[in-house]
Amino acid sequence: MNEMARWSGQAIPIVERGRPSSISPLFGVVSAVATGLVALAGFMLALVFAATLAVVMVMAAALFALAALAWRVRPRPATVQAHRAGHAWVAYDWEDRQR
Repeated sequence: MNEMARWSGQAIPIVERGRPSSISPLFGVVSAVATGLVALAGFMLALVFAATLAVVMVMAAALFALAALAWRVRPRPATVQAHRAGHAWVAYDWEDRQR
């Protein structure tokens, strides 16, 4: 490796301009295949994350439905009506009303 190229950050060309190598067309094919594989890996990762989000959304909807059901069927405290009569309280409506 050229010392000047190593310390200056310049890349050393594999194929010098003006003298095409016999493996130059192979570089294009290899780079196309590598690009395709990377694109396929990205697509697969996108599918995995999309499926994960779908599962999380279904679980959140189920949890919300269960919470709504629990809120609807929760027991409500019985209320007692009362009024003051002199120095005492008089209560009425003791029985639980049906919903």
